[in-house]
Amino acid sequence: MVLFVFVGNMFFPVLGYPGGPFEVNNDGIPRVWDTRSPVSFHTDQGSLGLLNNEEAVALVQAAFQVWEEVPSASVTFTPAGKLPIDVVGENVFEVVDVVGDGISPIVFDHDGTVTDALLGIGASRFVLGFTSIELGNGDEIFEALAILNGTVIDGNLNSRNVPIESFFATIVHEFGHYINLDHSQVNLELAFDNDPSNDEGIPTMFPLALDNDSKVSLHLDDIATISTLYPQPTFLTSTGTISGEVLLGDGVTPFQGANVIARNTSDPIHDAISAVSGALFLNNLGGGSDDSSLEGAYVISGLPSGNYTVEVEPVSQRFTGGSSVNPLDPPAIFPASREFYNGEDESGLIELDLPDDKTEIVVLKEESVEGIDILLNTLEPDDTDIGIALALTKFKHKIKESFDRVIARLHVTTVESIFSTVPTLIEMWVSDDESLDRDIDSLIAVDEIKVERSFLEDAARVKFKFDASEDLDGKFAIFSIQNSLENEVQRKLRNNVVKMIGGRNCTKDSFRREEEPNNQLGDEQSIGKLGIDECMTIDGVLVSSNDGAFDEDLFKLTVKVPAIFTTTLTHTVRGNFDSFVFGPDGQEGVCRERFGEEVCVLEISEGNNTRIDIVIASFRGEGEYRLDIQAFDLDSR
Repeated sequence: MVLFVFVGNMFFPVLGYPGGPFEVNNDGIPRVWDTRSPVSFHTDQGSLGLLNNEEAVALVQAAFQVWEEVPSASVTFTPAGKLPIDVVGENVFEVVDVVGDGISPIVFDHDGTVTDALLGIGASRFVLGFTSIELGNGDEIFEALAILNGTVIDGNLNSRNVPIESFFATIVHEFGHYINLDHSQVNLELAFDNDPSNDEGIPTMFPLALDNDSKVSLHLDDIATISTLYPQPTFLTSTGTISGEVLLGDGVTPFQGANVIARNTSDPIHDAISAVSGALFLNNLGGGSDDSSLEGAYVISGLPSGNYTVEVEPVSQRFTGGSSVNPLDPPAIFPASREFYNGEDESGLIELDLPDDKTEIVVLKEESVEGIDILLNTLEPDDTDIGIALALTKFKHKIKESFDRVIARLHVTTVESIFSTVPTLIEMWVSDDESLDRDIDSLIAVDEIKVERSFLEDAARVKFKFDASEDLDGKFAIFSIQNSLENEVQRKLRNNVVKMIGGRNCTKDSFRREEEPNNQLGDEQSIGKLGIDECMTIDGVLVSSNDGAFDEDLFKLTVKVPAIFTTTLTHTVRGNFDSFVFGPDGQEGVCRERFGEEVCVLEISEGNNTRIDIVIASFRGEGEYRLDIQAFDLDSR
């Protein structure tokens, strides 16, 4: 049973490994400490809960020793003295975010005021501790910070206390982040089965704290990660590696953000190591490489000799914010079911590659098994009839009285070795059925893929956006390719993708215009109440004033029952507008921008008639925006 959360690299961020690295630079290289000398740390002057300073320092040193004693890793630690002050909430910024001073603080938050000062009032009630890399450059770490929340071991009957063994496990976890280990998802089902007796199968770097002390003992996944970042020579010669890519069913389009696990068939629970596809590719923190070959790639190192299965699964949607698993926050929406690598029978068609069918891989020490590519079961049978494959990654339809608009986005890739060497047209048609009749169906959008946008090396992204002149609910969108490279294979293959157009399935759908300035709390606009599967759309405009100040629009609404609350912001000036969503007690929604849209998600797990605050802000520029709001049932997670 989960009690508290760990918070990872939330503050002061700087710009395939098993388990994953915490921070990756822009060349796709994880940052590490220089191990030619011990990694130094500076401890607080005060007490930590029921522990006096001497006892707290001893606990810190013991936690560092857990990592130091990994025989296949080469990192060591040394105390470098005391911080100049006893850190509390009022003076925390005298030691936090002071970069370049050569000090790496370990703060003893005796009364919870430091945690509340940094994470918001009330955070100390549920956060055990958190860590930040304060200063790094290139592939090296120079300074780090750890905050340990002493209120969870203060013996106060009015607060949520944990056993000292569990708190020690927390410190070990945070010091994993201190040396750049990311969160890791292995044996997820064991963490939530309400059976503490099997929690020894869960890594120390699992994102959430459990209610026993099992995470004091490192899992093989933890050992492999630290040993890959800080390897002893014997690590490289005594273990093997599995690597490959996670791809959509077309076998071409990479998928970033899938959790890949290699399990030794002799002990699949304890001898299991994970990696996330695209861990070294561009991530949400501003790091990672733009090398497209890394987008779906994974590498699992540190495997003892044996027979292994390789499986792929989604990163849990629970793991967001400080509990996130790199490289994406929130996690990628997994387009398929959990499945295994199936050797020569690996396919994107579930009819040919059942999720539980698996092929064992033999791994020997000093051996690298490459090319273990997993094709997610994302193809429909008819998709095999497409010459140039169109993978429909997002389709969005909205119907409003005077603001009708359709947005469709496609990833265009090549199959059957057909390449676009001349301009290629992609058309969007609307039909009453799944067949394309050019005499009676409506051609409503055309996009030309020019030579410089060809997909010889990568998928081309095509976006249709237009005003709809008719009610499209229940009709079909047919995307057709016209490629002048006509050959025998191309002619015999059906060259289109069909998508049924449905509305947003809203039981109640409202629309409003917002043009007046309301950038003060007193001007906050109330936009009513929202229930499950109800939708709301706001068209607004932000305009900068004569004195150069930028406009903001503030809204408040009430969510009737517990729900997954989402907002989607689109705007005419890409990259200039941002949205923020706040729930009760300062709870902040997780927002992520992709393809020019910013989506925010906030889980309201309890209580009726919960107030939500929304801010639309422009940090530069001005223009129109559209905000789409919807609430989903919690069971839709």
